[in-house]
Amino acid sequence: MNTAVIVGLGNPGLKYAKTRHNAGFMVIDNLIGKLKNRFEYKQYHNAEAWLGRVKGKPLMLVKPQVYMNNSGEVLAMFARKLRVQPQEFLVIYDDMDIELGKIRIRKKGGAGGHNGIRSIIAELKTENFPRLRIGIGRKEEDDQIDYVLGEFESAELEIFNNVLEISVDAIQMILYRGLGKAMNDFNGKETDKKVCNN
Repeated sequence: MNTAVIVGLGNPGLKYAKTRHNAGFMVIDNLIGKLKNRFEYKQYHNAEAWLGRVKGKPLMLVKPQVYMNNSGEVLAMFARKLRVQPQEFLVIYDDMDIELGKIRIRKKGGAGGHNGIRSIIAELKTENFPRLRIGIGRKEEDDQIDYVLGEFESAELEIFNNVLEISVDAIQMILYRGLGKAMNDFNGKETDKKVCNN
């Protein structure tokens, strides 16, 4: 039986832990705390992972322990080890093209300037994998690299913390009711509303 794999993108190390670019890691951390299922921690040479079951099927939550630009190497490794097809991944990552406070779920798509996604597309040799894009917005006056590697400002934190909660709701809906249902209920909506009922 194939394992579904949810991957949160980020950079390893305390230096990057609270940065905007680590939104994917933060969602995984939140998800582990909220799922009622028991997960077993596993460590690989280039990833931290938690293995459990949802709806009787194996599910692995992954935080790559490589820099963002090399994220694809980790997904390719799990694809080989677990015989995971690209459509069985769900990749979670920050997106400057979406305003802070919103998320977008997509079945496939290009890299959109995100180096982690570019690496994954190159390694999996396809754009056909689901993704959950976490809006972090942008400030035109800021350097792009400095912005994504900066921490959320205090005024942004309340919004982002709510986004984390809603992202977990969206993922649970994907797991229990499917990607299409989650797209219908979460795309384009403000994240001040929880709509997931398992």
